Amino acid sequence: MGRQAVEFLSEGAAVRGWLFAPDGSKGPTPAIVMVPGFSASSRFPVFDQYAEAFAEVGVAALLVDARGFGLSDGDPRHEINVWEQARDYRAAIDFLEG
Repeated sequence: MGRQAVEFLSEGAAVRGWLFAPDGSKGPTPAIVMVPGFSASSRFPVFDQYAEAFAEVGVAALLVDARGFGLSDGDPRHEINVWEQARDYRAAIDFLEG
């Protein structure tokens, strides 16, 4: 299983996290997007353990922080905006599809 730092844009804000890919994956692979709750960060230890578990069974996991949280850019910091977070999910899906 490989873990790779990733970054992509969501409405101009850099969203950052990690892509956990299954060993030997080439070409299209089933994948999920993981964005920790409304105010959590991907740096909480449990989230990467779940992402690793998905990768071990052949499903890539993209674990990212929503804008304004954790590793991602965005101001104001730590402000919950469910509409922006939903658009970050969409940008993460687009990133995986690319």
